[in-house]
Amino acid sequence: MSKAVLVVGKIREPEKFSLDVEKYVSWLKAGKVDKLVFSGWVSDLHQNRRLLDVLARAGGRIVLDREPDITLIGSILHQMVALHNGLSVLDPDDVVLKSRTDKVAMPTDPGTIFARFTSAEPPAAQSPFRRRILVPSALAWHPFFFNDGTYVGLAGDLAQLVTFDLWYVARNALINGEQVFHTAPFRKGCAFLDEYFKVNPGLVWWDDADLARRLDRARLDEPLHLAAVARSLQAIESSYAVGYHAIDDTVGDLPPSWHHLLERDAGISRKLVYSKHSNAWVLTAGGVASLLLDLPISPDRPQSLRSCADLSPELLRRRAGLCEAAWQMAERLSAAFPGLRNPPRLPSCSDDGSYVVMVQRASLVVPR
Repeated sequence: MSKAVLVVGKIREPEKFSLDVEKYVSWLKAGKVDKLVFSGWVSDLHQNRRLLDVLARAGGRIVLDREPDITLIGSILHQMVALHNGLSVLDPDDVVLKSRTDKVAMPTDPGTIFARFTSAEPPAAQSPFRRRILVPSALAWHPFFFNDGTYVGLAGDLAQLVTFDLWYVARNALINGEQVFHTAPFRKGCAFLDEYFKVNPGLVWWDDADLARRLDRARLDEPLHLAAVARSLQAIESSYAVGYHAIDDTVGDLPPSWHHLLERDAGISRKLVYSKHSNAWVLTAGGVASLLLDLPISPDRPQSLRSCADLSPELLRRRAGLCEAAWQMAERLSAAFPGLRNPPRLPSCSDDGSYVVMVQRASLVVPR
């Protein structure tokens, strides 16, 4: 079982990336990692040959491909292809620290991260992975948003994050790249996720904290949202380890319900913090997921979030039932929050019913 660093992505800021290259090469020379792989594009060879040569001369392996013709928001398809290509030159049992060419915040010594991965408890029996995947953090109220494009796992397990199914384009979903990757191994058992992301209102960033909190509270009444959040936290509980660094603090005293938690904008402890950048609750330790799953919904609804993971059998039996539930969620949220930048919408029909215009949202496809 070798330790590998896999760097994925287009080199957009060569000066900053050169500092990361020095770090990765020092790890390889010091024997802290056994393999170093860069997976990018032929255009990187033309534009940043010097940096790739440094990696190659140090013993790194360079994997290059032609960029996909389809460009999606967040470069999701590009990310999938590059990750797939990089993993293809590694052994399934290699322990891989997957990094990226931008926004890298790695410690000087990768041993800390590899030790965290190795010491994690085995995944649950129902997990799709052989070993838990280690992520730095995860958003609690935004399903499968596990930050931030870096993680550690067996190469064979990480391959399950790759999907070339463009379901999120067909659904015109509002979804981040992280969510596409981490839903991939769990979509088969969560048929409602496709419908959920079609009407997901997404994050409300730092410019409107009040809107974010009101929207969070409104989603307490949405069965699709509660089910998606519960399945996300169950995925963490069964299959992920959270936090590149051990945190000795206790979790702290949680509020008595999700209703009370979503009223707050201050963290509970270093294991459960509130990000004012994304107006979102962030887990930095995996054990918090179980506590949040067992938290009641509200004072008037004492059932736990865990109990909301399964939608009614009637809805799951009928595809039309799921669509109807999603449309109802879209209708309620759009009416209550007309100021959303990218609101969930219903298909619209002409007066005589002869024309149907499908869901209109900001497209995931970016015109070239």
